[in-house]
Amino acid sequence: TLLGCFALHLRHLWVISTDPAVSLVYNYHKSSHRHRHHHHYLYDKVFATSLRIKTELLYDITKNVFLGAMIIGIVCWCNVLQAVLSDECPVFVFVLWCCCVTSALVSSVVVFPICILQKSKVNIEEFAPTLMLPLVTLMVTSSMGHNIFVNMSSVELKLCCLIVSFIMWCVGVSMCFMILAVWTYRCFVFKLPVHERSTVFLCFVPIGFLGQGAHCIQLFGLYTQWYFTLEKTAPSHSDILRGLIFRNIALFTGLVLQGLGFYLTIVAFCVLIAFRSLHDTNKKRNTLNFHDFGWWSSTYPCGTMSVGCYASYMLTGWEFERILSVVYAGILFTVVILCLVAFLIGLGKRLRCIFLRIMSDRD
Repeated sequence: TLLGCFALHLRHLWVISTDPAVSLVYNYHKSSHRHRHHHHYLYDKVFATSLRIKTELLYDITKNVFLGAMIIGIVCWCNVLQAVLSDECPVFVFVLWCCCVTSALVSSVVVFPICILQKSKVNIEEFAPTLMLPLVTLMVTSSMGHNIFVNMSSVELKLCCLIVSFIMWCVGVSMCFMILAVWTYRCFVFKLPVHERSTVFLCFVPIGFLGQGAHCIQLFGLYTQWYFTLEKTAPSHSDILRGLIFRNIALFTGLVLQGLGFYLTIVAFCVLIAFRSLHDTNKKRNTLNFHDFGWWSSTYPCGTMSVGCYASYMLTGWEFERILSVVYAGILFTVVILCLVAFLIGLGKRLRCIFLRIMSDRD
């Protein structure tokens, strides 16, 4: 969420700084005693520029991917609150989930089609799978709906959580597969982005929706079986059979998504290795260090694959699924720790340079 908001404000400030209105405002404040009559004109000019930039950030398909990261961060905080307050305040948690559903629908079902209807500025050679981020919010919110299923007081609310969460999962997975197909076509035509540092981490992005989708659909199968069996005092044989059918279908669907996620994980690491081997002779260009913000894009996919594998372990008891979950979690924590350490080291170097510059100016 912080990175998404930072990208929004950074882009906002960068576009503002290149606008002619800024020089007008600067000149106005510099000689305000001579140009008082231009105040209203300059204010209207800057306000119109700011409104245009905000509208462009919201409706431009190349710039509004921060919505996905921001809403995913909000839903993650709501998941933490759900884990803490689900027993004491189930109604409050349900209201939080409804707010998350609304924000996810606004991001994916409202903003995304508007972006498609607008004049597209996306070139197929520069197409990036980050367009999935506003759609992944549907699956993240769907997983939260399955998590609050247990604490709902009435059967109607439980059934509502299951149905709404499943519909959101269907829409999110279908739309993400469409974007994945376009991204695959781009890779076949223009090859994998092993020559560009800015795009080498994009191969991790599709893994996120596969792991999240596997986790979500397997939770749906688990709690649907719970709904058909444990919610009834004396479940019939047909209820038990229905629960098993839903559970097995969800398990197989999750395994299909996991298998594709495993394959794309191998592809992503092969791209990293290829990039490093290509630029190994030039140390200045070999910049895949952990202070690079691109490494943060690999944390969410690894985390979703970890929870997806653990959901398979809960349904089947297969030991190798738990091992895979631990492996992905280990990669996640390793990357996070190394990125934080590199960030602190870089921050210390910058502060040291600033301190030395201040001391030299005093001297």
